[in-house]
Amino acid sequence: MEAQNYYDTKDIKGLSDIFCPGDVDIRPPANSEYLRLYNNPLCPFAERARLALAAKDFEFQTANINLNDKPKFFVEEGGNVPILEKTDGSLISSSDLIIDFVKAQVGGVDLIPTSEDNKKEQQEFIDQFDSANFVTFMFKGLILGDEDNIQILLSHMAKIDEELSKNTEGNKFLNNQSEITLADILFSPPLIRASFIISESLRFKSASTLSMGKYPHLTKYLEDIHSHPKLKDHITPKLGWLNYVLSRNSNPEYKLPYPLDLTPLDDSQGKDTLFVLDGNTAKPRTNENYTRIFGHSLCPFVERARIAFAAK
Repeated sequence: MEAQNYYDTKDIKGLSDIFCPGDVDIRPPANSEYLRLYNNPLCPFAERARLALAAKDFEFQTANINLNDKPKFFVEEGGNVPILEKTDGSLISSSDLIIDFVKAQVGGVDLIPTSEDNKKEQQEFIDQFDSANFVTFMFKGLILGDEDNIQILLSHMAKIDEELSKNTEGNKFLNNQSEITLADILFSPPLIRASFIISESLRFKSASTLSMGKYPHLTKYLEDIHSHPKLKDHITPKLGWLNYVLSRNSNPEYKLPYPLDLTPLDDSQGKDTLFVLDGNTAKPRTNENYTRIFGHSLCPFVERARIAFAAK
């Protein structure tokens, strides 16, 4: 499908979100009024870019990409979110470069503390937790169920909780700051995802006993991030995006974009019972090794099917 045939009814020059379906091959026309962020609402790197832009008081449009059905134009641009498009059509790829661009702008929150001591403390904090790898620990640990990465992630969460417990009264944010800084922009997106997975009691082979109750200061910190006047409108509700994606595709074999299918790959390919917790739970990956019955333990018709399979 050509872009003109799809985007001619869209407000491509305003602030309304647009969706870029996989069958539209051409990039939508540049937004001549506002920055546009090519985005996936659940990607923590994209959320870093959104929060950085919001902290600096930028008004920007988001163009949402389904990462399992990427448009051809997006693949040719590198295929990874986030990508920031300026009003002249030029692009800035990767969250690090976007954040560098944002930090250089005047206005909004000063993401770099003005005190030399605070600058040093912030850099030491970022170095200590290695922001890029923190996302990896969260993904491999809580999404894929890798025990080693779970333990590393939990160790980091405990250390961050301890750091927050040392904050002076009135300072809500990382590094004992009264306002958000670069550290909050880097670390809150993966922490939000980890908290979501743990708090929703999603079932993972290696992480079923986790509880956010172990991290009271971290829990309060995330509540403050969610309610921050500059950030609150740019933290995507996870289940809302799931419903949006599902409503756009009727293919029963459709594979949802990370991290919506929260069933670890090892579990989805085995014979252990999976639990669909509620109407917002994503369809597990197709089991390539065994037939799967979707059913209910109390349904007599499902039991007939189970007995028939067992008899054969």
